[in-house]
Amino acid sequence: LRDKEMDMATEPDFTTFDSEDILKAWLQALHDGLGGQGRSFAPEVIQLDGENITHFRGTIKAELQRRRSATKGPKTFNKAAFEASTRVARDLGRICGIMADATDDKVVTLDVFQRAKALVDLHPSCPARGKDRPIGGGPFC
Repeated sequence: LRDKEMDMATEPDFTTFDSEDILKAWLQALHDGLGGQGRSFAPEVIQLDGENITHFRGTIKAELQRRRSATKGPKTFNKAAFEASTRVARDLGRICGIMADATDDKVVTLDVFQRAKALVDLHPSCPARGKDRPIGGGPFC
């Protein structure tokens, strides 16, 4: 994300974000939501070449492609999509933080992450869009 930022007074141009930029912003928001205090994610949750992140990357790429070919609505990633996506990620991190605090090692396992992710699929910032997209299938969720 930092390479897309010009300075603190200038908002990034979200239309230039590619799938990796969106993923980086999403992961940063996820970590921000988790908070410190010794909490962490198991490696399989956040490993960039792992199955979990590969799935998120694919979802992001598909949404970008859908937008490019859409006849209505935004054609690119935009500020609204950024705010909704990072809000969902931050809230997912908060849920994971609560769950981490209930463990001895404060580590969020993949199973716990996936269950929390299923919950945030209901997030108001991640609405389903139309009959062909399942719940939680909103932009960049």
